[in-house]
Amino acid sequence: MQQRIAIIGNSGSGKTYLAAKLGGLYNFPIVNLDDLFWASSSYTTKRSKDEVYALLNQWRDVTSWIIEGVYGELIAYVFDDIEMLIWLDMDWVTCRERILARDKANRGQSEVDLGSLLDYANAYWTRDNERSHLGHASLYKQFLGVKYHLASSEAVDQFLQQQAQCLLN
Repeated sequence: MQQRIAIIGNSGSGKTYLAAKLGGLYNFPIVNLDDLFWASSSYTTKRSKDEVYALLNQWRDVTSWIIEGVYGELIAYVFDDIEMLIWLDMDWVTCRERILARDKANRGQSEVDLGSLLDYANAYWTRDNERSHLGHASLYKQFLGVKYHLASSEAVDQFLQQQAQCLLN
């Protein structure tokens, strides 16, 4: 199976989790847009726009992948390459709980960094750029391929079960 899948959503919505699960099902490489956007794992130094797009262009010749991130402008850049778009539209309580759990389990960010991430994620519904609820809704509406709007953990679980079932058939 060959396919290019994009997953968008707020911080803490489960993009990385879903990408990992789908990547395991389909054996597709995963492109985490944070890894392209930021020059280091500390999330303090941004790459130049030219660098980000050059890194993204490297994936254009790959026949199958899963790309995930909040960066709607980067998804828009590869829009014509995508066959499936998944929008994880989780509520703030879910996103906040996941960010806090992820931080506790993996990162242990400083309180300032964690606070900044929480503020950024909480503003998802009030921002009006490509990285916002409005921006993601616009991408979802414009996309003409196969698309899924998943707004709960249960919907994600059902989607994953359906994908696994499709592989068996």
